Amino acid sequence: HKGIVANRIANRLRELATRNDQRKFIGYLAAGANPNHLSGGAGSLESHAQSKATARGRFGGHSGGYSGGQGREVHTLHTVVARAAPDVVRAILDAGADLHSPDARGLTPLYTAIETDADDAVVRLLRERGAELVSNAVKARRREGLALWLASHVNDLIEKREL
Repeated sequence: HKGIVANRIANRLRELATRNDQRKFIGYLAAGANPNHLSGGAGSLESHAQSKATARGRFGGHSGGYSGGQGREVHTLHTVVARAAPDVVRAILDAGADLHSPDARGLTPLYTAIETDADDAVVRLLRERGAELVSNAVKARRREGLALWLASHVNDLIEKREL
């Protein structure tokens, strides 16, 4: 039951962020809404990116969009940086949202903001707060992959020398 309530509150936060209703958004955060809640995204960012891409297509410009994938779980901050005004983003950051929370692809809210063509002030705010493009988990996986490849490659070289 608690999980359902938490999902509804997270969805409400995303809805308020989309409407840039800063007063209610901050009220939910002040009442204890978790700024780091992970809930089913059901393509909410994807549909937003599609509508922005459609609008850009009509008026010229590129058509990049968020491709986190439909039905995947989404951190509230990813939605907020893609859709909200800088003051709303500042409010969720001040409430303790994790700047490094990865999406399903391991990418951070800063990457989401850039990919969805968020307001430049939002991107600046994230960078000022220390956000990175790629999560530490992805960096660690890449290092592990490189180490495994290197170990395999060294073993192959050793075997060739022994022959």
